[in-house]
Parts: sequence; structure tokens; C-alpha cells
Amino acid sequence: MSARRFDAKFGANRLDEVPRAPGVYEWLGPAEETLYVGKAAKLRDRLRQYRNASRKKAHRKMLELVAAASGLRVRSCESDLAAQLLENQLIQSLRPPFNVSGAFTMLYPCIGLRVHERALDLCCTTSPHLLEEFAFFGAFRSARLTREAFGSLVELLGHLGHPEPTRRLKDLPRVPFTRIARFRQLDSTWHTALEQFFLGTSRELLTHLALALLEKPAARRHAEPVQAALQLLKCFWDEESEPLRQALVAGGRGGDRFLSQTERDPLFLEVRALRRRMIREV
Repeated sequence: MSARRFDAKFGANRLDEVPRAPGVYEWLGPAEETLYVGKAAKLRDRLRQYRNASRKKAHRKMLELVAAASGLRVRSCESDLAAQLLENQLIQSLRPPFNVSGAFTMLYPCIGLRVHERALDLCCTTSPHLLEEFAFFGAFRSARLTREAFGSLVELLGHLGHPEPTRRLKDLPRVPFTRIARFRQLDSTWHTALEQFFLGTSRELLTHLALALLEKPAARRHAEPVQAALQLLKCFWDEESEPLRQALVAGGRGGDRFLSQTERDPLFLEVRALRRRMIREV
């Protein structure tokens, strides 16, 4: 049934025209609006799965898309990474209705710092333009790791400073998909260590935290979760903060502390291509 519907809508030979290459496909509506964007390491094989979808629960979305679509657009890419980046870009710009549940998870978060009335404010957000008083770092590619590392940092600083209840942060706007934390009784050395850590220029923050937490009885009583939180911050440094700094330096943007998501992906592709050329020339 699915194969007959697919062939009737898109042509019995449609898949023969699709390359066996990485790329992005778009299911289109009657006005050629994009209903769904997907990516595949092998476009023809992926679209054949749509053509041969059965009534199994795992194939339900494929059947819905074939039934809803009036057209199909295919774009091949030079690599699976390039396909992933293009998919991300199209979902953010087009907001296709069948992708909308995952659209916010594809936004890259950033982390902001500011000093306000002798308090240290931190935020993790995908909307830095709505919090202009913060100095932002990023954008970081892994939403999961960035948010978990931010949560771990807030937990650890809670042992060292005085956390302000969220309900009292009335001087800051409520921004969707944003977490803000304020700490009092933290001296200026913390701001410097945090800034260098998120810039990717120094991981001294980890040592600073470990030594300070050793002096806190509550932190010593919870040694295992404290150690896990420190390890998560180290993972963030290894996978997000330091690689972003290296890419900025390699791309001639070492003076920047922040670049938008739309700038970040092309920069990493450019740096990766540069490194491949250098390896070939050696």
C-alpha cells in the first residue's frame, strides 16, 4: 500500500533519480511549503524506507509524511556532517510543522555572565539577544551537555556563595528556555575564573572549585555528587569550551568570545577543511 501511494505521488522511478550520497530531503505541501526536513547518510536508501514503510508503530511518521506530502525535494551534500548542518539550518529557518517538536532542541545554547549590585549572575539560554546586559560565551553545540554542565556549576557554587531565590530576580526578564542563577558572597576571582573557563582559555576554574569545596563541610558530606559535577564540567571543557576556542583561533577570530549559531557551523566547517588541506600537504 505504501509503495503504491509513494509511486503514484512521486513517480515509480523517483528513487532512481536520488543519489546514494549524504544529503537532506524535504517533504513539501501543496504550495511547496516545507512540511518536514530530514537528513541521511545515503539519501536513496533512506527514501526507500519511506516507500516501503509498513503499518508498524515505528513507521507511523513515515506513513503520515508520505500521505501529507505533495512533493519531495532532495539536496546532496559533500559529507554527512554537511548534511547535518544543512538540516539544522533549514529546521531553524523554516520551522516545518512535522519538525516543530524538536526545533528548540536544535538551537545552540550559550552561557552568560554579569556582575550586578555585587552579585554574580549566570544564565544559560538560546536567546542571548533578550538578555543584553550579560556577556555571552558560545554558542555551544551540545544543548544537553551545556545545560547539564550549567546545572552542575550552579549546584557547586551553591556550596560556596549565597544563591538568590529565582522569585526575587525581578530585574531580569522571563525568557523561554532560559535558566538564570544569582549568587551573592562570591568574590571577583570567581568571575575571572568563570570567564576564562567559558572562553576556553583556562580550566583553572576546576581547580579553584575543588579547593574551595574541600573547605565546605556540606560539600565534603556529598563528595560523590560533587565529584560527578566536577567531572561533568571537565567534559564540557573538553568537548565544547576548548574546541570552540581552538576553532576561533584557527579561523582568525581569536579575539571573539561569542559567535552566533549561524556563524559557528560555517566556522567549524572552514577550520575542518583547512586542517584536511594541511594534512594533505604534509
